[in-house]
This record gives sequence, C-alpha cells and structure tokens, in this order.
Amino acid sequence: MYKPPYYAFDPVETNAIRTLLDGPLPKSTGFIAPIGYGKTVAMTTLYHTFSDRGVQCHWVGLDEHTNTTEKIVSAIQAVNPALNRRDYGSRDTRIGSQRSLPEMINHLIAQLATVEGDAIYFLDNLNSCQDHNLPQLIDALIFRTGENLRFIGSSNVRPEFNFGKATLHGLYRQVGTELLSLDKRATKELLGQQATSDLKESDIEQIIAKTEGWPAAVRLAQIMLGSTADSASVMPLLSGNDEGIANMLKYQILTKTDAAFREFLHRVGLLRIFSRDMCRALFPDSDSDRYIDQLIMRNVFITPMDSLHSQYRLHTFFKQFLHNEAQQHLSEEARNAFLYRASQWCEAKQQWHDAVEYAFAAGAPDRVSALLTSIGNSFVREQGDIAQHMEWIMRLVQSGEPISLETHYWLVWALVFQRNYEKGRAEFLRLLERYQNLPQDFLVAKDFQQRMDHIHMTIDLFTDNLTDAETSSGYAISKGRNHDPYTLSSVMCIHSICQANQFQFAAARSILMRAEPIMRELGGQYSAGWINLILGLIANLEGNFQQSLDELEQGIDNTRRCLGGESALTGSLMGIAANCLVELGDADKARTYLKVFFKTLDSNLLLDSAALGIEAAVKLWTPECSEICLATLRSAVRKHPHRLSLMTSCAIIKRLIAIGELDQAQTEASAIGFGLESVQQSKPLIDNITPRLQEKWQETQVALLFSQSELRAILPILESMKDSAKKAGRRHRLAKIDLDIAFLHHLSGKTSLASKSLISSIRRAAKMALLQPFLDQSEACSQILRSSRISESSFAMQAEKHFYNLLVNALGITTHQPAQPLIQPAALSVTAPLTKKESELLELLCRGLSNADIANYCYVSLDTVKWHLKNLYKKLGVSNRTAAVSYGRELGLVE
Repeated sequence: MYKPPYYAFDPVETNAIRTLLDGPLPKSTGFIAPIGYGKTVAMTTLYHTFSDRGVQCHWVGLDEHTNTTEKIVSAIQAVNPALNRRDYGSRDTRIGSQRSLPEMINHLIAQLATVEGDAIYFLDNLNSCQDHNLPQLIDALIFRTGENLRFIGSSNVRPEFNFGKATLHGLYRQVGTELLSLDKRATKELLGQQATSDLKESDIEQIIAKTEGWPAAVRLAQIMLGSTADSASVMPLLSGNDEGIANMLKYQILTKTDAAFREFLHRVGLLRIFSRDMCRALFPDSDSDRYIDQLIMRNVFITPMDSLHSQYRLHTFFKQFLHNEAQQHLSEEARNAFLYRASQWCEAKQQWHDAVEYAFAAGAPDRVSALLTSIGNSFVREQGDIAQHMEWIMRLVQSGEPISLETHYWLVWALVFQRNYEKGRAEFLRLLERYQNLPQDFLVAKDFQQRMDHIHMTIDLFTDNLTDAETSSGYAISKGRNHDPYTLSSVMCIHSICQANQFQFAAARSILMRAEPIMRELGGQYSAGWINLILGLIANLEGNFQQSLDELEQGIDNTRRCLGGESALTGSLMGIAANCLVELGDADKARTYLKVFFKTLDSNLLLDSAALGIEAAVKLWTPECSEICLATLRSAVRKHPHRLSLMTSCAIIKRLIAIGELDQAQTEASAIGFGLESVQQSKPLIDNITPRLQEKWQETQVALLFSQSELRAILPILESMKDSAKKAGRRHRLAKIDLDIAFLHHLSGKTSLASKSLISSIRRAAKMALLQPFLDQSEACSQILRSSRISESSFAMQAEKHFYNLLVNALGITTHQPAQPLIQPAALSVTAPLTKKESELLELLCRGLSNADIANYCYVSLDTVKWHLKNLYKKLGVSNRTAAVSYGRELGLVE
C-alpha cells in the first residue's frame, strides 16, 4: 500500500510521462482514464524518476478497503513517518480522540505544513473511494498546502472537487486517454524488439488501429505474439474493446492452459490479494506455486505487492474477467465454499478486513456475526476503525441475521465514540432489553454487567443526565470493582465531572487525582489533555480563573501538538480558557481562542465547556460585532442537550440588558419561560435543574428585575444565591453577589448598607485579584465609592488595600492616601515569628472585628480563631486583644 508495485517488465515512456517530466510539475495532476490505460504504471515511473532526482516521494495505494475519506487521510499520515508521530498512541479512542473528518483534514494540513523540502504524494486508485466527502480532502490538499508539495492521483473517473478553481489558477492538470494511449514508438517499445522485428510496419499500424492505443490491449498482444511464431494468426484476434479483450484473454490464457490451471485462475480471481502461503492452503491438491510462477514468467497481468514478492494482486480488468468466468464455470456452492475457506485462512492470520469481506461474499452471515463478535473491542476501541465496523453491522442486519449481544454492545460504543449520543442511548435501551430478557442459562461474559454500567453512565454524562451518571459512577467506584484500567479511569472522570457540576470541588479534584496516573499510562499526551480539561473546569467553576487558565493552556499546547489546532479536545479547552480570559480582562486573547472554539462547537466534549465558551463569547458581543453571531450560536446549541440552550439564552438576556437593549432582552426572556409579571417565581423549563443552570437562571432573574426596577424582589434571590455560594465555598461568587447587593442598596438609597456590601465584595475579590466584575459594573461602583466614605483605611489586609487602589485607579477615582504609621519599629520583638494566619488575625483585630466576625470572614470555626489568638498573644507577650493591637502597632507589624 505504501510502495508502488514491482513490475517484471520495463514500463514504456508514454507521452503522459514525457509531458510531466519535461515541464514544471503542477500542484496537482490527475491520471483520469478507464481501466487498462497504465495509470499505475505511469505513476510508478514518475515515482522512481523523481525519487532518483532527490525528491521525497510517498506512495499511497488505495483499494476497496480504503473506501472512506477518513481512511485516505490516515493512509497519507501513515505513509510518511514524519506525519505519523503521535506520542499519545495511535490506538487511543477515548471520547474525543475520534475526530470528525474536518478535524482530521485540518490536522493533516497542519502536519503537511511541517514537511521540509519538495515532496510528492502519489494517490493511486482514488476511484476505490466513493465517499461524498472526498472533495473536502482533495480541495484541502490542492488549496491549503505549501508550494513545496505536489499531489499526483489516478482514477477511472475524475473525482468531484473544485476543478474550475484549480484549473483557473493553474493548480491542476488532467492527463487523460489521449496522453496515456500508446503511439507508434511506445507500441514498438512495449511489443519488444523480437516481436517488432517479425512484424511489418503495416502490422504495427494495424495493432495500433485495432487496440486504439489501449495499453492493456497492446500488452495482451505482446503476450500473444511472444507465445507463437505465427504472428499472422494473432492479428485477427486483436481488439481494443471490452468484448475483444475478453476474447483475447480466453484465447491466450484459458484455451492454452490445462483444466487445473483454469480452475486455479477462476478461484484466485475471487481474491483481493493473495500469497503463496494462502494459495497452498486453499489449493492443497494443486501445484499453486507453479501456476503463480507461470503467470509471472508469462507476465500475465500479475503484480507483486512488495519487493519480497510475498503478496500479489491481479490487474483490475484481468481480475474482473476472471470473476465473470468464475460466475459461468463455477457453481455458487463452489464459489461460496472457496470464499469461506479464504475467510478462515484470513482469520487465522488476523487479516480481519478480508476475513469479514470473504465471509460476506460467501453468503455466510453466521460467520460474519462470529467474526464481528470477536473483533469488536479491536476495531472500536483499539484500532478506532469505527465506521468500517458499523458498516459491517448494518450489512449484517440487512441480511436478516441477528447480531450477537457482544456485537450489539460494540455498536453502542461505536455510536458513543462518534458522539451520536441520542442514537447511542436508543440502541443501548434495545441492548438492555435484550440482556434483561435472556434465559437464565444463557452464558455471557462475567464482566458484561460492569461494561453495561460503564456505557450507561457514559451516555448519561453526554446526554446531560448528570444525576444518574453521578450516582452510578459513585456506586461503581465505592464497590471497588475490578475494572480494566480504561474503564476505571473513565468512570472516575465521569464522577469527577458530575461532582464539579454539583460544586463539590474538593471531591471532584480528589477522584481525578486518583485517575490521573492511570490515564497518563494509558494515553500519554491525549489523556493528559483530558486531565487538563477537567481540572480547568473545576478551577473555573471555583472562581480560580488564573489557576484554571494555567491548567488549560498547558493542555492546549499539548493537544495542538498531538491532535492539531482544531481538534474537539483543543476546542473544548479553548472554550473554558476564553471564559477565564474574559473574567481576567484579556478580551483580545479570548477572541483568539473563541475562533477555534466556534469551529469545534458541534463536537465539543463537555456541555459545560461549551457553556463557558458561549458565555465568554456573549459577554464580548455587541450589535456591531462581526466575529460573534448570536443566530449562529443559537443554531449550534440546538444540537446539544436543552440545558445548553437555556444557559445560552440566559447569557444573551444579561448581555442585552447590559448594553441597554431591554425590549430584546424581555423578548428573549419570555421565549424561555420568564413571565412578565412574575420573574421571581419563574423556573427553567427542564426536568433536571443542575446547580449550574440554577445559578445562571437566578443571575438572569436578578438582571431582569433590576431592569424593571423591581428592587424588593431582588434581595431574597440574592440571599438565596449567597447561601448556596457559601456552602460551596465559592468566594468569587460571593464577591459578585455582594456587588449586586451593594448596587441594590445604592438604588434603594441605603448608602451605609451599600458601602458595607461593596467593602465585603472588594475583600473577597482581592484574594483572587478578581477585578473584571467591578469593571463590568463600573458606573454603579463609581457611584457607590464617590457617595460613601470607603477608603484604603476601610481594609485591614495589605492585599485588600492594594486591590482597592487598583480598583479606584481603574475606575478613575482619586482617593486620599492615609499617612504612614507614626510609630516605627524600635527595639521591640516577639518571642517567635508570626505565622501568616496569625498576621492576618492581628490585622483583623486592628480593624475591630470580633471573634465571630473573624471566623465568618476567614471561613473557619470560632474555636479555630480562639486557638490562633492564644498563640498570637503568647508570641507577643500579651494577655488580651487590646494589648495585642497596641503592641502590634508599636512593632510595626500592622498599620
């Protein structure tokens, strides 16, 4: 497949070869002609000629097995070792590693961009692929690769691609029958010196006229002339049409061989490729080695597949001829029996494609079913040849043969790996019904129930049935079942994602850390990307945006290198990263990530990574924005579970309110269930309301009520949100909620309460340097700061003071800087250095906070505060808080 054929004869130089060798080689060349015009021979000559000139040449020979565009992409990658280096393992088929065709093509183009120097890729027999997606690949190779690369292909008919554009720009040249036909010089060269010496010029002209320059016919004439001394007897048999060629083949091949040789030919013509070992096994009573030697010696349309001559194939039109002869001279029973034995031989050699195809051709669906049962894991999970496996299953079902339980199981996995989750769920329910209705004495694999549980929770995760996914994955982990490493790590990842959605961040991170070493051992950099994705999601939902961004960008670097810049995993990572960047105020870089995110949105791996990317995009959207289209976003999210549509609508409503488009916001709100008169009582129109959806819904309620000046209804919602955020320990949420409460009090004329809430918000935000929420509400923040007595002295911690100064500078507010402490450190000391926590408590004491206030501020118990204060008093040599404050100031430990 990856080397051109080895011919026993010296190919003649046709006009086609001379034309391409004499002038500059175009970007792409197509040898387009029917069977028998020597397309492969011509390409082989070019391959060796350009290789001798020092050009990198790569050969991809296609056949009926390479019948999809995805397989051709993989073949191009495999033919060049430089393109096939993948440090995450070529057989990794976790969710997301099964890339869509556009992703595969983009990755191939990115790999080809790294090829150094001139290179030519030969794609022989493109007509073997009837995939309607093939034009996508051809267009990409012609229009999106560097000037150093050339592509030469062959096909019986011209494939569909942008032929007009390629021709107009001089990027494509078609070589047809005119240039591939043999002229007088080439005909003489092919016939050979001995034959031409015995022929008159008129005889040669007659050969050309009768064969019409068709190389296959001239080639057969050469064989016939070489086998007889009476050239005149050959001339009447010559022809250039299909019927004439068939008669010539019968005369030369079949009538001049014995019955055993003819039967050998009839049967071997049914095989795609064959070897001497295979023939010895399938023809134990015949001298198969001698027959193969005769074909080679007589040069009868047989081609070695490699330099060792370990495998052979027959020329296509000769094979078709023999196949037709077999239909006439072998009974259906005899043909099927032969193909059945061929399938058995291929199975023993683990040549699975041929084993299955021969079983189909033999009319043996029971054998096909047995083969598919045994190779499901290999094809679906290990080799990743999912499309082929599913095609076989569909053919088997259409034949009326029931598929086995195991084959049905791998059909479900194939649908899941292809991200066809709803069909996967429907097929799983059919499989589950079959499994539950089995007779009690029916034997199934011991681990089948565990594997069923795993695929069930996987489907639950990706169809957003998170409650069931969390329950089943938690149960599986708690029982400590002996899962294989792949299943175990997958179950742990599912549980971690579900717990992150419930805001159980410590538990989510803990279970993922247990899965991490297993995943890294299984999948290298690809699995590492999944770890980065989940850790980044956890940190983002916690509000640790910088930590999340660092984790995600590590994954982005790895997946770009391993999977390409536009893989589903890369796009998922970039969606969350863009959200972090928006929260951190880096809109430009966020837009860069969003470009890739949009391209991969249809294949995004996690609903919440998609939701975070969309939220980032909506926050950057304006009516004048050309990069972000709300209609496109709405259309894209409809392909995902309904929760994503609701969260997207919530983000759009809040954005419309922020830019003053209140009527549009209300229209959008009404469409998803927000009542005009009862916004505060509205609930999402969905069965499973996750904490994430509840949070976004409440945020939208608050925004709508603010826009309608329904201030009295807002505070209960904010208090409920604050209570939930406290329970989850989400400081960034508390900072945003306090900011909303401050704004609410400000609008209600409660200046003191507004100042208190704003101070609380600033304190919480300072711990994470979370400046963007204040800038998003810059006008409200500025009004509160200008109308209140908030200053740097309102804050106890140095980090809070620094953050406050950053904020007022960003808002353009001038503040009064307090004087430096009058008392400088003297010859005073403490008995031991203060810990970080003790220093923090001392500053809070100086602010006048009670023990209960300190406990609430630091999210610790009252007993913990008392214990730290006891140690602080001991180090300062004091006995109470008043003395601690006074002495701390004297020492210069606090201002």
